[in-house]
Amino acid sequence: MLSMVVLSIFGSVASAQTTCQTIGNQRICNDPYGNSSTTQRIGNQDITNYSNGQSATTQRIGNQNITNYSNGESATSQQIGNQRITNYSNGTSATTQNIGNQTITTYSNGTSKTCQYIGNQRVCN
Repeated sequence: MLSMVVLSIFGSVASAQTTCQTIGNQRICNDPYGNSSTTQRIGNQDITNYSNGQSATTQRIGNQNITNYSNGESATSQQIGNQRITNYSNGTSATTQNIGNQTITTYSNGTSKTCQYIGNQRVCN
């Protein structure tokens, strides 16, 4: 589930390319392994449904996001300047830095990933 969570929030953990497209208040993400997620924004909440049947609800309060996943896990993130620090209930974390139209995410396991916005699509590798 955590990998699907990362798919929704940041794209794919693996080096393969993940593509997300935003249409209105929905964002649809697909990775090369057949996984997908659809996120709908309603007010200050994001509701995400994953292709594996799991789901997540994120509530935005000021510069913080609180996410609860259907498997009982959770995550809290805080935006500080151009960085977002995310702490997951399983003890892992991620730091994302925004630079222009790119985001660079470094995970607590030492891996990192870059995403770039091209029009209304987000491409990660």
